[in-house]
Amino acid sequence: MQAHKHAQVSVALSATYKGKPRSTPVWVMRYRLPSGKDSKEVLGLAWTKKGRPAHGCLTEGDALLKAQAFAAEHSTDTPDARRSFRAALDAFVRYCTQEKGLRGSTMHEYKKIGERLAARPWRGELTWADRLLDTFTDDDLLAVRQELAKAKRSADTVNHYRRVVRGIFGTHRSSPALAWAWMGQKVESEGKLRFEDGFTTSGGHAGNKGRRVRSVPMTANVRSVLAPFCEGKTGSMLVFEHDAKPGEPICGTSLYRRFLSAAERADLPRLRLHDLRHTFGTQAIRAFKIHEVQRMMGHRHITTTERYLHYAPDPDAAAKLTALWGGTDSDEETNVVPLRRAA
Repeated sequence: MQAHKHAQVSVALSATYKGKPRSTPVWVMRYRLPSGKDSKEVLGLAWTKKGRPAHGCLTEGDALLKAQAFAAEHSTDTPDARRSFRAALDAFVRYCTQEKGLRGSTMHEYKKIGERLAARPWRGELTWADRLLDTFTDDDLLAVRQELAKAKRSADTVNHYRRVVRGIFGTHRSSPALAWAWMGQKVESEGKLRFEDGFTTSGGHAGNKGRRVRSVPMTANVRSVLAPFCEGKTGSMLVFEHDAKPGEPICGTSLYRRFLSAAERADLPRLRLHDLRHTFGTQAIRAFKIHEVQRMMGHRHITTTERYLHYAPDPDAAAKLTALWGGTDSDEETNVVPLRRAA
């Protein structure tokens, strides 16, 4: 006989305990797990009157929702959309830790955001942790984004929340997480570019280099080229959009084809887009101090920026060393003792 893959639950009102009357009735959930285990659990104090339930009490509908979330969490054949928010959050954290191998600082931030979302109130004493994913709407998630914007949280924080929300709800066509817009790069102020998020075709939005928002000086010729793409756009809109899908990032393949075409017209060899970043580093180190180059390139550690130091010319190096050791260009005044020839 094949065992059940789905947990079976039922909810009943209990007014007695071990044959004695309870001071307040409670909702009791009886369940059978796929492993065959049978047991019961008190869900909370029962509210059987009309009107809004008192603090700490559950209506019958609330108790049933809590039981359904329990069943979805303990079943092996439950569709993703019928999982509870808590079960989906735990699965997302396991995936990021075990499969993606994200660093500890990132996971600490993701877990903190996930717990904040799970603790949001819903239907009396219930929270988002008890809520099934298919009961969420676009408005539920957009309300969180609006709260973050009203609190003037940084774009980096908003994008962190978005990554957690997408990890929990998925990116299928009907996912409410698709309503959450990301923050693209935008012109920050006169003469600067502000980078807030990164995007890859395979990984989606994954933050900037070093996971930090940063500003980079913008030359006059770059600003004149970007200006037409920024006209009429707010700070949260993308600078470069997909031709056929407004509001979505430009296709990576299409972008690279345009890059190769521009390089060919400029009579340049075939390059990678990332080669432009290295070119910036090798040129900037000639005019800026190393810590300034580190900040502009978004390197977390100065040792990463040190790879460009050998491109920094120092024409006075020989003269400085000569002065340091007391030598001159005159053979008569030098304090260098010549080596004796071997016999």
